[in-house]
Amino acid sequence: MRGRHVRDVRNVVELSGRILWIDAARGLAIVLVTLIHATDWIQETSVRIPVWVDVNEVLSTLRMPLFFACAGILAAKWVTAGWSELVPRKIGFLVWVYLIWQPVGSLVALIAARFNGDEFTLVRMIGSLALTPFRPRFELWFLWSLALFFVLARASARLPRTPQIVVAAGIAAVWFSALIPEHNLGWDGSAKYYVFFLLGCYHRPALEGFVQHLGFEASLLLIGGWFVLAAFAYTSGLDDLPGVGLLVRVVGVAAGFALARRLMSVTLLSYLGSRTLPIYLAHTPLIICFTWVLSIGLGDGLPDPVIAVLPVLFTVVSVALSLLLHFALTSNSAGALLYAPPAAVVGWMKRLFSGRRPPPAPMVIDLRTPAAPRRSIRMTEVPIGPPVAELEPRW
Repeated sequence: MRGRHVRDVRNVVELSGRILWIDAARGLAIVLVTLIHATDWIQETSVRIPVWVDVNEVLSTLRMPLFFACAGILAAKWVTAGWSELVPRKIGFLVWVYLIWQPVGSLVALIAARFNGDEFTLVRMIGSLALTPFRPRFELWFLWSLALFFVLARASARLPRTPQIVVAAGIAAVWFSALIPEHNLGWDGSAKYYVFFLLGCYHRPALEGFVQHLGFEASLLLIGGWFVLAAFAYTSGLDDLPGVGLLVRVVGVAAGFALARRLMSVTLLSYLGSRTLPIYLAHTPLIICFTWVLSIGLGDGLPDPVIAVLPVLFTVVSVALSLLLHFALTSNSAGALLYAPPAAVVGWMKRLFSGRRPPPAPMVIDLRTPAAPRRSIRMTEVPIGPPVAELEPRW
């Protein structure tokens, strides 16, 4: 029995200490995010692909909830970190990258205005840039929300966990319904997805145990059940009711974990999952450039089979080019500033917050699988709970 447990542990953990299924889940999420953006921008032209619109609506119950749940799992140790570590390493990092890419988004928006009819004037651009710390813009809202989540989780670390999750779930249940009209992607997304971040952050051991013990048949049943439930809720309109959308997305996260468990041996998916940031930052500007080329007449002569797979083609090419762009830019110090703040800024943030009060008492996070026997592990074995620092994405 002990030998079987060790084999299961090795199946989900690389020798480098990375948990394979988490990388696979993040890789799956970033591919689905790129796919929805490719579909949405193609729809801004005369090209119509309604099938992909419906597919992405169903996948929305898995895509971002899975992304934020994985972010919460990786954020577990930061909830009790001191502000002098949390701000420069996480919050300041996210804010820097979010702000530094705002001008890029504005320039690309000028290209988008050529085919989507948006009146993007210079005055409007300057005003939007000035408000961007408070009003998230473009697809970069994920970074804004994630920085906010770190602040909220750290500030409430002394409070009981269950009430935090209950309140966040209540807010999400309302926001996923038709009761709240859409205002801003970042504001709405923060209200919708904070509960998934908290679940990942506070219940990492339980989630790891759940994934590790998912058998093949149980995984298929869970994935299939989620897909049927999500498709029915979407086509019937039930997901507009308070609580239904949240329930479907909770099942979607479980299905995403199960799918990641089955796909974690796919090296490419895990590779993408460990490098989500450069993909997230650059894929939309690239897709907009592709769409502009499509809008100037190329799309009119494309055969239907090609049009049907355009979102997939845009996804594959933009993911690959995003990684190549990251490799090229980070080869020099100036380009690297697009992906991380300079050491001087990090040091300044650390000094600025070093005088804050000490962090709260650490959470007790048992990184072992709950069913694992409580006995020492030989040096030749790989524990289920590698140091959290080793789980950091290779950004």
